[in-house]
Amino acid sequence: RSTVASAGFDPGMRTVDTVLIDVDSDTTRTATIQAVTTDPAIAAYAAVRPSILAPLRAAWADAGAGRTPVVFKAVSGSYFEVLDIPIVRGRTFTASERDGHPVAIVYGR
Repeated sequence: RSTVASAGFDPGMRTVDTVLIDVDSDTTRTATIQAVTTDPAIAAYAAVRPSILAPLRAAWADAGAGRTPVVFKAVSGSYFEVLDIPIVRGRTFTASERDGHPVAIVYGR
C-alpha cells in the first residue's frame, strides 16, 4: 500500500530522470565531481550540502527583537532549475551569485 500511495505523491520537485549521488568522502569528492561534470549523458547537475534527504542545518538570526532559529541547506546556483523547484515570488540566483557570493533564498511553509 505504501508503494501505491507514494506513486501518487508530488514532492514538489523533479524526481523523474534524477539520480542522487551521496559523496561522503573528501577523498572521492573531486573525482566524483569531475566524472559528473564531464559525462555527456548528464544534462544538468546541482549540489546540496548536507544531502537532500538529510536534516536541515540550524543557525540563529537576529530578528530585531531577539535571536530566531533558522534552518538551512547550502545549495549550488543551479539547484532550483535542475530539480524544477518553482520560485513562487522573487528570483533564483544571479550569475554573479553563482560564483560563490553568499546569498540566501528564503522560503516559508
